[in-house]
Amino acid sequence: MRYCAQPGCSQIVAHGRCARHAPMLKQIADRQRQTAHQRGYTTEWSTYSRLRLQQFPICGMQEDGTISGQYGSRCAAEGRTVPAQCTDHIVPLSRGGEMWSTSNHQSLCLACNTAKANSVDRQPIRMPVRSPQPTGSKPCRHASADVRENASEIQITALRIK
Repeated sequence: MRYCAQPGCSQIVAHGRCARHAPMLKQIADRQRQTAHQRGYTTEWSTYSRLRLQQFPICGMQEDGTISGQYGSRCAAEGRTVPAQCTDHIVPLSRGGEMWSTSNHQSLCLACNTAKANSVDRQPIRMPVRSPQPTGSKPCRHASADVRENASEIQITALRIK
């Protein structure tokens, strides 16, 4: 047990801030956070994510088609088959993950995505080791993309729906 991390507070807590000061920290963080669009979640991302979920529709589904609970899917870890609702960055953008690197994407249901986001600061997240995608491959079978390899990363320069 120790004192609340808020300067001048004498409340004893297990860790962090007391119930009175914890919400203040979240409000400060929320005010400093950029909008979704500023963080890269544009119309192009929404289109890509929607098409990707058609190809990889199960919670925990990786780019290679396997289903794994290793990177935040509690459903997959527990052997449950649950429809995915979002495309998740295995390594979050806030921790240096690549926005458009398909090897950094997985399908998650909202419950698993929320649980993973809430625990991201509490556990290390390691990037999966995978073979690099060959130049010219498409991120999903429903989209065509101009893909080029730049050093070790794949950048999607344009996404067009057929």
